[in-house]
Amino acid sequence: MTTNSYSLVLDNFTRAELECKCKAIHLDAPSLDNLALRLQVLRTSFGRALNVNSAYRCKDHNSRSGGVKDSKHVLGQAADISTVGWTSEDRSRFIRLATGLGFGGIGINNKQQYIHIDLRSVGMLWLYKEAKTGD
Repeated sequence: MTTNSYSLVLDNFTRAELECKCKAIHLDAPSLDNLALRLQVLRTSFGRALNVNSAYRCKDHNSRSGGVKDSKHVLGQAADISTVGWTSEDRSRFIRLATGLGFGGIGINNKQQYIHIDLRSVGMLWLYKEAKTGD
């Protein structure tokens, strides 16, 4: 088990995995307890490791990484999970489990191989546009 500075003890995630990757100290960062707990339940239900590419992002880091202004990442309510090595069945099962656990926002990026999940209350599913090349 991993002990971290949330009020939770998680089996499979550390605070560093969920904090902003810019490594700055963010005194105004939101609580990540709800996201962390749901990610832990999702990981346990899925039965395999989840590699978190990104979870909480400060506004500056979110802007630099191309995130939208009202991103759930800035609120500590989103995570991008790597799908490298997953089959289409793995992705489908993951999405079903995530929606069942209250992740209302699901964004699929096939080219960069990740699935965005967030805690919005209204169900929304989208595909990220593939970047154009050669123009």
